[in-house]
Amino acid sequence: MFRDRPRLYGWYALLFLACAILLGSGLLACTTSSTGNGLPTQALPTLSLNTTPTAQIQQPYIASVPGPGCAKGANWGIGGRYKTIVTPTASADLGTNVIPTGTPGHKTVNDDSTVTTCKSDGLLVQHNAHYDSYATVIYESQAKPLPRHFRTQITATIVNGTDAASFDLGVRNQNENALSGQDNGYGNDSIEVKTDGSWSTGRTNDTTDDTDVVFSKGFVKPAKTFTLAAEVDGPRMTFWINDQKITTIVDATYPDSYGINFGISDFKAKSPPAALFSHFVYMPLIDTHLTNNNLLATATAQASKDAQASYTVATPGFGCDQGPGQWQPTVESRDYVTAHCQSQGLALSQPANTKYIGNVAFYGLNGNFPENYKVKVQIDVSQLNNGCAGLQTRMSTRGAGYAYFVCSNGFWQILLYDGHSSEGRRLAQGNVAQQGIYTMEATANGSTQSLALNGAQVAQLDDKTLSQTDYVELLIDGQGNAGTAVFSNFIFTPQP
Repeated sequence: MFRDRPRLYGWYALLFLACAILLGSGLLACTTSSTGNGLPTQALPTLSLNTTPTAQIQQPYIASVPGPGCAKGANWGIGGRYKTIVTPTASADLGTNVIPTGTPGHKTVNDDSTVTTCKSDGLLVQHNAHYDSYATVIYESQAKPLPRHFRTQITATIVNGTDAASFDLGVRNQNENALSGQDNGYGNDSIEVKTDGSWSTGRTNDTTDDTDVVFSKGFVKPAKTFTLAAEVDGPRMTFWINDQKITTIVDATYPDSYGINFGISDFKAKSPPAALFSHFVYMPLIDTHLTNNNLLATATAQASKDAQASYTVATPGFGCDQGPGQWQPTVESRDYVTAHCQSQGLALSQPANTKYIGNVAFYGLNGNFPENYKVKVQIDVSQLNNGCAGLQTRMSTRGAGYAYFVCSNGFWQILLYDGHSSEGRRLAQGNVAQQGIYTMEATANGSTQSLALNGAQVAQLDDKTLSQTDYVELLIDGQGNAGTAVFSNFIFTPQP
């Protein structure tokens, strides 16, 4: 569903209008049933027997229960293969230690473990093996490219899975491309969302099935059910999750789409992951006739503008920041902290005897960071009870980063975490006048790392250990005591 239209009625109203037009031409018959609240529960186009693949993909289509054997009037397929990386191994010979030679390659895995079942409330998809790959259902185009401009959506509900279970919606599926074969046809542009609320968009390589690029990533509220939606206009793709516009990407790698796919994956699963998929919508739209060059130029200009803009929020954190900032939802067992939105700011608290530093991660506006930047925040340490709080820059997914702390007694320090040890290496330390509130600014500028407190620079050092950023963090270290730090007036500023 899309925020710029009435919630559910907008989709069906458009579909009914399209159906009425097509009915007048004798091409399509639409049937619906409704529930007590007046909302249609099913609207299944019934195609005439002589309908061609080209005519099918030019018509709107919805199915409350999508998938093979469940929904008439469309071609449905089930993904039956994927590629995995194979590392060369050496055979044991005469009891000697033989070092494997060669480079890793890819092999095709034929996967017939996806089982689909038509239910009254949706299509049940279960993956009986290969849990870490996607069990995929495909709305197929019969080797004909879909229109350049269309909308689509699917609702997914987890039935069996862990917190790593994820759903995807692919809108540039290359499987039905006439040029595809066993060694290619894996390409796609898609969005995926996990039940923990993390989402990402990316492009899959057509021959290796690897993720070539992650365009954007962020977070929504964790849930068991998500409605994923997309509007495709040539290389420009806009995605929604649960009525919320998430991101727009531009990728001209695959000129056409040969199908729309959805599915479930769960790399942590110990038993077959399963999900219920319902309310599939496919809606061809009027061609805007925008050229790829125009779309790419506009996207490049907007990306350049966004990359130079500062981001400011009075109360940072997931659920507190009402702007586009992407904050990871806090999980106490993982982050060693509890977070609460308050009028004064984001309150981060730790109980007594907490052994680890508490953290809240910020992923920028779309998961992408400039090489150089400043992070500034106001920290109220008056309730920290000899504890410390601060920022961490240049964070990587392996846990490396530069940590900047100021304590309630005025002591400050900069630590380097290399991602291999839980112990930080101290790079600088000192003292400032003890205060209840500090304004901290940490700067990452090439190999120069610097710290300012209350507008005065207290440290600048040269360290080349870390150069890239996956995210930055707000930090609290109660030093074994129960305490709370309140973070407010967060500012992220890209630097040249």
